[in-house]
Amino acid sequence: DEHAVNLTNSLQSDETDPASSPDGEWIAFRTTGQMSGIFVMKRDGSSRRRLTQFGVTPTWSPDSRTIFFATRSGIAATSSRGGTSEGWKVDVATATVARITRHDFRYPSVSPNGRRIAYWGHAGTFRRDAPGPRADIWTMKPDGSAPVRVTDDDPMDWSPIWSSDGRYLVYNDANRAT
Repeated sequence: DEHAVNLTNSLQSDETDPASSPDGEWIAFRTTGQMSGIFVMKRDGSSRRRLTQFGVTPTWSPDSRTIFFATRSGIAATSSRGGTSEGWKVDVATATVARITRHDFRYPSVSPNGRRIAYWGHAGTFRRDAPGPRADIWTMKPDGSAPVRVTDDDPMDWSPIWSSDGRYLVYNDANRAT
């Protein structure tokens, strides 16, 4: 019989956005409050350490060595408030942080082979016939180069996830399930 265990009760803040490493050994998560940032800990809650002083929605590289994250979390699909969210990465062993893009970058998802990162971002435009702000799905290389827009339509597209074989992206669409 397994019971839920609070692994982060000593942080005295809100912890969100948990992400298990592909090797199953670590959990990355975000904290708020005085100790905000991206943390990692062993799956039993031990060896907890802070990697960054900022960031949300961490996601792991397939080799469990790098965490990609955004500076702002997603916002309501009907709003463009919140500003631009930049894309960053942090080396788990050294805690070396580097920006990968200044373009709007939210809820990253790394492909199974590690060659592309899918994310969503506001297009920064409002079309007269569209009901609200636009957001599209993009992919880029892990160093931030070669961005490719995957969707280009009026609805708000967000939260991409790769299929296990890396051939497809599943995402939310404001008008329909895709």
